[in-house]
Amino acid sequence: MKKKGIIGLVLAAAILACSFLIPESAELTRTGITTIAMLLSFLVIMVSEAFPLVVSCFIFLALMPVLGVTASLGEALSGFANKTLFFVLSSFMLADAFKTVPITKRVLIGLLKKFGKNVSSMLFALMAVTLLFSSVISNVPVCAIFMAIGLSLLDLYDEEAAKKSAGRAIMIGVSVATMIG
Repeated sequence: MKKKGIIGLVLAAAILACSFLIPESAELTRTGITTIAMLLSFLVIMVSEAFPLVVSCFIFLALMPVLGVTASLGEALSGFANKTLFFVLSSFMLADAFKTVPITKRVLIGLLKKFGKNVSSMLFALMAVTLLFSSVISNVPVCAIFMAIGLSLLDLYDEEAAKKSAGRAIMIGVSVATMIG
């Protein structure tokens, strides 16, 4: 562990320890004080990069019932049992699956054959297909899938400046097309 991480870890532990010295008041209960201390400690851990992000998250999730912020670990995890969260998560998993199979390349090759290598016509084609899909499928997965296809298109560029310009246009165009659809 780096020196910055060790300092962050000591500072985070000190924040948590000092929170138990702060007296409870009518405005802020013990649970509130501990929650604020956990938040500050978590931020210190994140800024100091004492642990990787995933490890930090799991540590603080486990600390919630230990420090009395929640009654149980199940209650601490209950905020993650949201239908919307799982929908968005599965949408991005679907987009990643599309990116790893050759279907994105096939769609891209089909669009290139049909509309040529002109950036404007290619962007129009990508937006039109995105709009059509978005009219029958939810916007989030369509946007994620077609952004993956757009990223595949960017692999064809050699110049960095042209790649950045086309990347901006594709990302904005795909987002707007999903909203319109």
